[in-house]
Amino acid sequence: MMPPGSRKNIPPHLKPNGNPEFPGTQLGATIEQVRSWIKKQKRARGFAFDVPVGTTPFNIQISGTARIFLGFAFIQADPDFADQATCTLTINNEVVIETTFMSFFNNTFTDEEYYSFPRPLDGTDSVTLQIVAPTAQQIRMIIYYI
Repeated sequence: MMPPGSRKNIPPHLKPNGNPEFPGTQLGATIEQVRSWIKKQKRARGFAFDVPVGTTPFNIQISGTARIFLGFAFIQADPDFADQATCTLTINNEVVIETTFMSFFNNTFTDEEYYSFPRPLDGTDSVTLQIVAPTAQQIRMIIYYI
């Protein structure tokens, strides 16, 4: 029987010193290759907006390293608000969503994690969400990008 701490007692996914392998290196990739893969994977950023009555634009700041806007999802505390409020989403002067009731972007209309509207980004992007609200409400939004 090997004493505790000997090499035979170390699980195969751990290095001899007991630390986990850098993800992907088990398959023969270098750390630089794995970092490159990670940079190309989906990321997310959440926002909370206090929406007053009327028309309000919100500037959405996405990381300057973002290269593809994947989509978004909303969470509203009040479903009646979403049935009455409309939104317009503009990315780099392109109107992606125009005057659409926010209730169309709840989880009833998709089985996916988010609503997909892929658009290229270049790091100096202008993303604006405009909401026309009949009542004041806080909404939460999550943006997905690569």
